[in-house]
Amino acid sequence: MTDWETGFDIVFESQQTFRLLLDAMARPGKINRLPRRLPEPVAGISGYTAAVAVTLLDGEVTFAALGEDQAAWSRYLALNIRAVPAGVEHADFIIAPGERFNAEVEAARRGTLLFPERGATVLFTVETISGDSPAALVLSGPGIRGTAGLTVAGIDPANLEMLERANSEYPLGIDAILIGRDGALACLPRSTKIERKVKS
Repeated sequence: MTDWETGFDIVFESQQTFRLLLDAMARPGKINRLPRRLPEPVAGISGYTAAVAVTLLDGEVTFAALGEDQAAWSRYLALNIRAVPAGVEHADFIIAPGERFNAEVEAARRGTLLFPERGATVLFTVETISGDSPAALVLSGPGIRGTAGLTVAGIDPANLEMLERANSEYPLGIDAILIGRDGALACLPRSTKIERKVKS
């Protein structure tokens, strides 16, 4: 399906985005660049976050949207891809603004020992993501050689502390995708440890 006014091909763009997501999830801390953003669907909704959401969601999965734009997200996703809105505790995917603490995510699914993959995935919209040194986040775990560093602008540290708590009993936990308003993309799977945080 192509938006003829913008030339945005949802099928082709989603395939590209999915490959970038897989690469970033396999290599935590690696920064990828999304090829294009969806035309701003509603004021306040990031076009890059929308591109990731359209890639991952469909009528077979549930989602919860948090923050001031939750109603806009719910209408947009239900109308365009028929994704099913649900409470945070039942959602496969959670869309959240990074700049505010999203305490609701504490209730997100963390999977079970038999089915750890049933844990939720959170899409955080942030301002920017970079590998600047010194890094604000120092990561370690599977897929990382030694450590990896990320500097993320526009995320409340309490969200990161919440992820650490949620993922303290791996393989149970929550995966996180960070999406910059500039198109930068990085992933923090549940297996990743945030070893320390230092001020840049």
